[in-house]
Amino acid sequence: MPLDFKIERESEDETALVLPYEQNFDDGRTNHGFLDMRGRPDLAAGVAEAVRSPALTELLVALAQPGAKYFSIGCDLGAWPPPEPGDLHQAGGYIQLAFSDLEREATHHRRQMLFGRALEAHLQRAVGADSWVVRFTIAIVNAADLGGPEQVWSLVIEFAALAETNDEANASKERLLRVLRDFASPGGAMQ
Repeated sequence: MPLDFKIERESEDETALVLPYEQNFDDGRTNHGFLDMRGRPDLAAGVAEAVRSPALTELLVALAQPGAKYFSIGCDLGAWPPPEPGDLHQAGGYIQLAFSDLEREATHHRRQMLFGRALEAHLQRAVGADSWVVRFTIAIVNAADLGGPEQVWSLVIEFAALAETNDEANASKERLLRVLRDFASPGGAMQ
């Protein structure tokens, strides 16, 4: 199972994420809040969720470049031991993106689907010997306070890299994040 990729639909009863959102450390959460990094790679380099991942930092810095087609709304990473004996270790997380053009590009559902299909093809070409699980969901966000409309589409990419050891899973996760960087950053496949 080198790549397990699925495009999923957001549940109709999901509440739209309102941007910007506040930090939340209630009940063990580690949400540091929304940081508008559009055109500010200097801010992206210091995102708390990425301090232990050079590849996530590189992705966030690339997405924060002036003229980038997408920007990051949020991200997180984690690692999990095998749930059952004989299962694989997992390292993964999510990144949520939106089109930088909140007025046009981000309002077209079809453009998000095209992104998902192109991402699947790109990951399939790059997966090599790794085992990656990727779930791609198109979600609604309220971008009115960022200068956009109340309803725009965003791209949620949840991912996990599976391997025999924790170190191998983390190394595979870093490779997956670099493939995402090469895909979505300025000059990448989707730019």
